[in-house]
Order: sequence, then C-alpha cells, then structure tokens
Amino acid sequence: MHALLGEKKRSRMALLGVIGGGDLEGDLRDAEKRKAAGITAYKIKVGIDTAANDAARTRAICKLLGPGLLISTDANQGYSTEQAVDYVRAVKGCGLDFFEQPVVADDLAGMAAVAVAAPEIAIGADEGIHSLADIARHHERKAARGVSLKAIKLGGVRAVVAAGKLCERLGMNVNISCKTGESSIACAAALHVACVIPNIAWGLTLTHSGLAEDVTAQPIRTDKGYADSIDRPGLGIDVDEDRVRRHRVQIAVRNVA
Repeated sequence: MHALLGEKKRSRMALLGVIGGGDLEGDLRDAEKRKAAGITAYKIKVGIDTAANDAARTRAICKLLGPGLLISTDANQGYSTEQAVDYVRAVKGCGLDFFEQPVVADDLAGMAAVAVAAPEIAIGADEGIHSLADIARHHERKAARGVSLKAIKLGGVRAVVAAGKLCERLGMNVNISCKTGESSIACAAALHVACVIPNIAWGLTLTHSGLAEDVTAQPIRTDKGYADSIDRPGLGIDVDEDRVRRHRVQIAVRNVA
C-alpha cells in the first residue's frame, strides 16, 4: 500500500507509548516498565485532574524517564485556557517536548494563548484537525506547531498523506495516530502512511495492542518501541474471518420517514 501512496521515506518508526492512568505511583511504574522495554517516545494523559496535580505527575514522570526521549502530554480538550496556561508554566523545564490539544478543539485563541505562555513547549492539535484548512488555520493563528493526523478524521489515507505534505511545507511536526482500540487493519493503514509522509517527528501511535483479541491472524508486530514497514501486498495483514464472525453483532434496522 505504501508504494501506492508515495515514495518510501523510512522503514522503522518510533511508537508513542501512552501513560494514562492518572495515578502517580501507577504511572511511574508504567513509565519505568516501558523505559526498560526500550520505548523512546511517550504520551502522558493529562486534563484528568487539576492542572497543579497533572503538572506534578508530569514532572515526576519526566524525571524518571530522563533526557534524550520524546515526551509529550495530551489533555484531550480537558482544560480551560487558564488551566492550560497554569499547567505549561508549572511543567516548564521538565523536558516536555509538546502538549497536545490543551483546550476545546475550536478555541484557536486559547491554543495560541497557551503557546505564548510557554514557547519552549510546542503545542499540538488533534481534535481540532479535520481538514487541510484546519491545519492551515492553526498555523496562521500560531495555535499549534504540530498536529496529530488520523484517517478517521481526515477522510482516508490519501487525505492523511496530503496533510503530511502540507505540514512539511508549513514547518509543522506530525504524529500519525489511530483512535484508541483500532485493530491491526486500521493500524496497518496508519503504518503505511507513516512510511511515506515527509516527517513524523512526533512519532506513530498504534493502538491494536490494547485489544483483548485482534481480528487478524497475526497482529502487527512491534519491537522495543518501534514498528517496521510492511512490505507485503495490500495492507500486508491477513484478516481472520472466524474472529470477525465471532465479534459480529446484529444492528436493528429502523426506517425513518
């Protein structure tokens, strides 16, 4: 598939490991385990407590992980502008590389205000990105220095490739991401896109490992925080039809006048 999308730029991609329990001790244990496993890129979920408590947890995790790694946080729109500003000021100097979607998706003024408050931490947009125009608007308003690109929001893999090329022209960083709990089907598509877009400085987020059971005969393999390109026909994965049938549900049909 990546051969249909463009020229292959890379064969090995760093995966973002998500730390998201919200419990300090549990998150520290998770971070320590992931670091020992060789993970080099991290996303810490915030916006689930007060800004002060989230900041304290972020600083503790960053201290444990140490320098030389890609470390980000993601509020998923969980803060007001004032809370987000308090947060970035409180984590200044702890080693945080970027902070994703601090405020509600359509509040570009709020995003820009957070960016001004802590210029050494790049602000990223996720829920606010559904089109190329959204990317351009965030750039023009200085509301984000990078974006998380998802096929489910942009309308398919070719649209994500186009978005990645636009980000390169605008000098914006990119994370290619799947939604939480995607199977190896969607994750394979994201992996192919990540092979060909100009940059994925903010890593690749695959989520199939969080499933109790995938729908492919062999889930996408990851190795010490990295995923390799798939150089087989099509998506390069084999759907297990028996598993698909096991998980099939009947949806009632309603006729609406």
